[in-house]
Amino acid sequence: MQSFFKQDIYALIEDFTSATNTTDHDKLLIIMFDLGSPTDAIDVVKNLYYLLYYQAHTIIRLPSGCTGDIPVERGTIQGDTLSPLLFLIYMEPLLRWLHAGNRGYMHGHADTSTPNTKAISCTSRGAFADDLICLSGSYQNPQLQTMKLTQYADWAHLIISGKKTKVTCMYHSDENKILRGNTSVADFAHHQLANKVLVQGQAAQFLKPDDPFPYLGVHITMDLNWSHQLTHMTAKLSLKLE
Repeated sequence: MQSFFKQDIYALIEDFTSATNTTDHDKLLIIMFDLGSPTDAIDVVKNLYYLLYYQAHTIIRLPSGCTGDIPVERGTIQGDTLSPLLFLIYMEPLLRWLHAGNRGYMHGHADTSTPNTKAISCTSRGAFADDLICLSGSYQNPQLQTMKLTQYADWAHLIISGKKTKVTCMYHSDENKILRGNTSVADFAHHQLANKVLVQGQAAQFLKPDDPFPYLGVHITMDLNWSHQLTHMTAKLSLKLE
């Protein structure tokens, strides 16, 4: 398959471990203040979480009976309708930082010497709750984006799973064809990315361009082979019909 813009594309698929359970209440309030949230909204969250650090507790009911009081020190309250919004606020600075610097995938060409080829937009990440995919158009950018991810995750006390975090790519540019010569796409991608993209000191799992990976329930490959998703969907439908 040929890319319309003939540009390479790199993807880093992040997996956060128990993201909503590791939310730091103090950092959440700092983020809300820096983003310009109304003071009354910050006070509501402070009453729910910051003061709860000293006063609130939870109890878990087990078959053998209820546990003792467990203090609520971090994480968002499960089942609270405010919790998803608070986690999105917690992730917002990271998403803005990833978009800064135009490190994402350019939809168009940055070569202004050629008419009608100027880049029209840049996609740096796709995010839904704690599912995050970072896109870029050059080999160097995934390295820089993972540096941002690592620094923010360390500051925000988020844990990124190295075993579940994946990195992959697909080549379309003429420059890459010249660079790799007779080397296959899979071998060249392995040479570029395998064990070289580190997040919190862990190497992201390398995927070949034709290896499927799930994102938001859809099995995707960088060469856009949808047979994996068709097989997965057919199996699920067959199981439900039975």
